[in-house]
Amino acid sequence: MGSTSSYYKNLGNPVLGTFISFEVQPYWLFVVELLFLQLLQRIYSLIESSCKKKKKHIYIALELSILGTKRTGVSLPKYSVLDFILSLISVGHFGYAIYLQTKCTNQSKATAWRCYNAFGYQLYNYVLPSLISVLVEAFVQLGNMVKASKVDPNHQVKRNPVNYIKWALLISTIVLNSLVFVAFIPFFISNVFPMLIAYSWVLICVLAALVLAYATFITIVVNALRQCADCGCVYFLKFFGTHCVVGLQVFGCLVLSMAYNYSQYSFFGADYTSVIWCEYQSRDTTVWYQRLTNDSESLIQNLLTPF
Repeated sequence: MGSTSSYYKNLGNPVLGTFISFEVQPYWLFVVELLFLQLLQRIYSLIESSCKKKKKHIYIALELSILGTKRTGVSLPKYSVLDFILSLISVGHFGYAIYLQTKCTNQSKATAWRCYNAFGYQLYNYVLPSLISVLVEAFVQLGNMVKASKVDPNHQVKRNPVNYIKWALLISTIVLNSLVFVAFIPFFISNVFPMLIAYSWVLICVLAALVLAYATFITIVVNALRQCADCGCVYFLKFFGTHCVVGLQVFGCLVLSMAYNYSQYSFFGADYTSVIWCEYQSRDTTVWYQRLTNDSESLIQNLLTPF
């Protein structure tokens, strides 16, 4: 373990070894986090629909938006203050990453280029999943609110003070998180895009396999629980397609982080094949857990990542 650890650290960005750490979330943890969050969302949907005395369901917002009310028999979810509060987590996480970045220049091997890469390492491994989740949810809710704000049968625009508050919160969410998203663009151009081209054969295969496996699993399990006797092939295909979109959202983040991590070895001396092996070794579960239990900053980063 020690020789392997020193091997990939010697080939990577030197400042990562003393600043953020090379070790990032293991691949399997992304899958566990996804399924856990899916479970929480479905439990929340079930509790909410039961408390409001509506048709009980276990759909998530993206499913309802794509499948529609006709197929599900469930009204589209409405944006709430709770959604806004949860959306601030990604903004706070970005602020925390900036705070940690101020310590980079104090490292013994720090240079402007190395610290630039270290900041991108934080963003793509820790901040990206929650940011993408918030933006996708926000734009889904935006579409729902646009539909809900259409004119009534008498062509009178529905006016409600609460709706104005929801619109303000939703727009604030989109603006704040879009500003955070802008910070990712330079790193995408300098680091991620070149690696996506160079290692497309690996990254596309990984993404396709994960998305198809996830969408198949969710389609079988959720529809088995629902026992939808009247659902035809078109419904199941649309449900499958919906979760391909959900899978792309989550596992797309994993692939982007892999691409960025490749650059931290490729740009610092590793050969073409060593890059893949080094990135794989940086996700070793035992080393990652040891780092997590001995470093409070790493623990905070990992706790904030899924949300």
